[in-house]
Amino acid sequence: MTPEACIAYCNVNGYRLAGVEYGSECYCGDDYSNGAAPSLLSTACDMPCSGDVNKLCAGPSALMIYSNSLFVAPKLNLPAGWAPSDPLCIAEVPGRALTGSYWSADNMTVDICVSYCSGIGFPYAAVEYGWESLGCIAEGTQGRALISAQWESDSMTIGACLSYCSTRGYGMAGLEYGRQCFCAKDSLSNGASLAVTSNQCTMPCSGSILLPCGGPYALDLYQNPSIAKAVNEVTSAVGSWKDSKLCLQEVVGRALRGAAVSSPGMNVEYCLNYCGGLGFILAGVEYGESLAPKPIGQRKKLTGLLRNRQ
Repeated sequence: MTPEACIAYCNVNGYRLAGVEYGSECYCGDDYSNGAAPSLLSTACDMPCSGDVNKLCAGPSALMIYSNSLFVAPKLNLPAGWAPSDPLCIAEVPGRALTGSYWSADNMTVDICVSYCSGIGFPYAAVEYGWESLGCIAEGTQGRALISAQWESDSMTIGACLSYCSTRGYGMAGLEYGRQCFCAKDSLSNGASLAVTSNQCTMPCSGSILLPCGGPYALDLYQNPSIAKAVNEVTSAVGSWKDSKLCLQEVVGRALRGAAVSSPGMNVEYCLNYCGGLGFILAGVEYGESLAPKPIGQRKKLTGLLRNRQ
């Protein structure tokens, strides 16, 4: 890290202010936050830069701030009554912060998005990668959760990983260990599941320390709906089924009583075709290879409950 490297990074990402700290950290912003102000000075900016020991990169709990005097905020042509919110940038949440309507386009701009939302009667509009966060999940138990492509970089960011996967036609992307990026078309592999979450996505991105990029055996997972089918949908010969994401406790007499089949080659698609072919709208897999009744004392859980949407 050097002041020049930090300034270049913040400038490319459209920020007015750049600040170095602890010799190797870089922060960007358009304004001061959390009570910081130019009047609150520090005497601790004496730590050498990790990229050039002849230069200073602030110190502990101290920032050396650089301001772009030529910075001009982009002008937005918003419909009457619309204005940027404060704060302007918020973190997305699993399930999405705005759920009223969704639209993705390769030529998306703020103006286009606001006009779209305004035209269908919504008071809020927001733009995002075109990708949605699926949260933090555990890595696969028998290999990688995302198996189609991978890339590592000491300048990894969320945007860089999503762009890498998107340009290669993949609809799922995941970041791990702060610097690793993995892609898949539209499904998880090797035992990974949205239901198996993790709390280990705490490692900062190697190229943007303000944001997390997964962690040890943990993926910050993203999906692009315009490329990937929903990962909780399974298409079979008898319709499109939606995963309820439920793992139900089996009961005396069985939770699903319509029909049962057992097969050493059991998989989800086999079960869906069997149940759908008999006209049922619910299907569930249990015990790895069987839907047949088990003795009461051996019953555990009915996993993977799915409903036919057609």
